[in-house]
Amino acid sequence: MYIEKEDKMTEAAVILAQVDYNYLDVMGMEIVKGRKFDKTMKTDDSTAVIINETGAKMFGWGDDAIGKKINYGVELDGRVTRPMKVIGVVKDFHFKSLHNAIEPFIFFLQEQPAYFLTCRVNPETMDGTLHFIGQKWSAFGAKQPFNYRQMTDTMDNMYVAENKIAVLIRITTLITIFIALLGLLGLSSFIAEQKTKEVGLRKVHGATIPNILLLLYKDFARLILIAFIMAVPIAWWRLSIWLESNFVYFQEPQWFTFV
Repeated sequence: MYIEKEDKMTEAAVILAQVDYNYLDVMGMEIVKGRKFDKTMKTDDSTAVIINETGAKMFGWGDDAIGKKINYGVELDGRVTRPMKVIGVVKDFHFKSLHNAIEPFIFFLQEQPAYFLTCRVNPETMDGTLHFIGQKWSAFGAKQPFNYRQMTDTMDNMYVAENKIAVLIRITTLITIFIALLGLLGLSSFIAEQKTKEVGLRKVHGATIPNILLLLYKDFARLILIAFIMAVPIAWWRLSIWLESNFVYFQEPQWFTFV
């Protein structure tokens, strides 16, 4: 596409979507400047475009994007088949995984029927709604089977590698904790047996259950605390490196995660 930049049209690579008048509402997108597509505006179906905030920033338009020119469909002889203007700026949204930075995005209206239909469905009535859509699909005389996919499934597919890593970490963590607990069980049983007489004497002299537990477990608690203090900085450092090297957008690890 060609965009207006410094009083001339400059070639730019963008991602675009051909949509209808209701698409932004269905997807819950927020207009931060300008307006949405409007059926009462006769020129919207041929000349109007809506861009995202990143597009306005990277094109050098800043807060002055409304009314800027975009040429779509440029022939080899330089003839423009569809000159358009920006009517609105939509708040940035993620259309790829969080591994990727948000890129310039352009929406414009499509006259021809789309290849697929996007619907917002109430999860509580999902089965009934899908059955209804399937009936309508058949009523229109469609020869191809009714196929659909949920956006949550599409999003999950963006993180296949991370999901596999998560499963492996859970399995190895459970095995590690199980082995560690076996060792602690044996050690605590040995110490408790050694201190049987001491526990008996303390009970005779009025020691409470918390006092006895403190006697048995204070050494373990000290070792666990030392291990925790040693492990947290290393885990925090490694996790931060992994996040920074794999994701453009991520949340820093929180303290309660490690606790």
